[in-house]
Amino acid sequence: MSLCHLPQRLARPGEINHAFVDPMSLVHALVGIGLGLFRLGPFAVLGIAVGWEVVEHVLKGCFPGAFVYPTQDTLMNAAGDVVATMAGWWAARLYARRYDSRRATRRSRPSAPNRALRYTSDPRKTARAHAGGTVARRPARARRRNHRPSSTAHPR
Repeated sequence: MSLCHLPQRLARPGEINHAFVDPMSLVHALVGIGLGLFRLGPFAVLGIAVGWEVVEHVLKGCFPGAFVYPTQDTLMNAAGDVVATMAGWWAARLYARRYDSRRATRRSRPSAPNRALRYTSDPRKTARAHAGGTVARRPARARRRNHRPSSTAHPR
């Protein structure tokens, strides 16, 4: 029983909406990319993809003119559309993870060797680090805070 009582025919072999992958799978993959860039989780995207396939089936029965290809999807095609959406989501998450890691390394602290040279008390290592221009000096206040008074200084 259809909600709108207007049954649409099922796609036949060779038509759009019949095979596992068809041109509309690209649209589903692009939607998956968009949802992935919005940082939705995998179960939310899966729910949206499956939910859309159900809603699409009902809407094609009610308003077939609203769709470019009004024939009903086969079960195989609906599964392919969900897989395409998840593949697009996965690709977007990989891209976002790579982009985030690149941004994090640009703004991160100096590498381990430079960090070690920055905070050393050995003047030769400090001079070597500053000669290369890769390590900035600590602020004067930080240097004074770590300064130990000599034995001739006044006791506190």
